[in-house]
Amino acid sequence: MKIVSLENLTPETVLSREQVADALTLAGFPISKSTLANLAVKAQGPLFRRFGKIAIYVWGEALAWAEHWQTSPNRGTKQHKEERKAIREKLNAKADAWLKEQGL
Repeated sequence: MKIVSLENLTPETVLSREQVADALTLAGFPISKSTLANLAVKAQGPLFRRFGKIAIYVWGEALAWAEHWQTSPNRGTKQHKEERKAIREKLNAKADAWLKEQGL
């Protein structure tokens, strides 16, 4: 079933991988079903669950994931790269602090 409107989706709506790709694309975050599958293998995509062999997503979680990875407006790729680098450094610092706190 193809998503043709975002109006009927609630944050709790459960969608298939294809449906969440359609919905994210309609919401302004163009992504394909195959990209979501690749991100799932790398544990980099939105949270999902399995129902048998089918990956299912909660719409609110998928949308929050997309909004989290969206950058702020910028004037060019250099600014974009700098912003992404700053985000990676911040995440790495948090991970390092947590590992140190755990004594690892």
